[in-house]
Amino acid sequence: MKKTVLFFIISLFVSFSIFSQSSDSDYIHEYLSKESSCKSGAITDTYGYVVLSGRKYAAWSGIPRSLAEYLQNELNAGRVIDDICLTEKGSWYCVGDKLYGEGCPQSMHDEISEYLKKGDRINCVTFNDYGEWMVITDNHFSASDDYILDIMKEVSKKYGFIHAASMNNQGLIIVGNDGFQSKGNIPDSLDKYLRYDQSFDIKYIKFTENGSWLVTDGYSKYAYSLY
Repeated sequence: MKKTVLFFIISLFVSFSIFSQSSDSDYIHEYLSKESSCKSGAITDTYGYVVLSGRKYAAWSGIPRSLAEYLQNELNAGRVIDDICLTEKGSWYCVGDKLYGEGCPQSMHDEISEYLKKGDRINCVTFNDYGEWMVITDNHFSASDDYILDIMKEVSKKYGFIHAASMNNQGLIIVGNDGFQSKGNIPDSLDKYLRYDQSFDIKYIKFTENGSWLVTDGYSKYAYSLY
């Protein structure tokens, strides 16, 4: 395993972030083995990994500099980040005490703004490099097109309240209160885990085109496979 240079940034709010100059997944393996907690994150085949722990900690490797700087600043300021979307081309969006992203579809930004005007809390934002997106709030959900929206409606009808969703350039997964539904290409090992090996209630599911995946309960429990 490669030696990894770690930089520790400690804030007055006792939250800190750890980041590495290596894009190797070994770093994330090492961090998770020591931390033993992950509430959410973002994984890609081309733009690195981010994992968020339940104690306002974060670790990342190989991600866009703008995202790394945003994470560092937010955590040092004591603000909570609940979830992250990161695409294969390096666009990203963070949901938490603040909402911010770069390279996101304008129509998605507009939809988020409308929800905020209504007083909704944004729970999850996901999009891909083709301009497709989903936004989930504490009261509503929406999508970039009718095809995706119909899938969300089907999940809501079958599995209840939609907690979160994830999409990349080849597939998507939507997580309801009592189950999930996927479309497109989902890693075989992830499908097997969700069907046969799931050991906790799932909120976030992240996956890549090459087969990496991360599953969490939104608090601390997790399972993952990184390539």
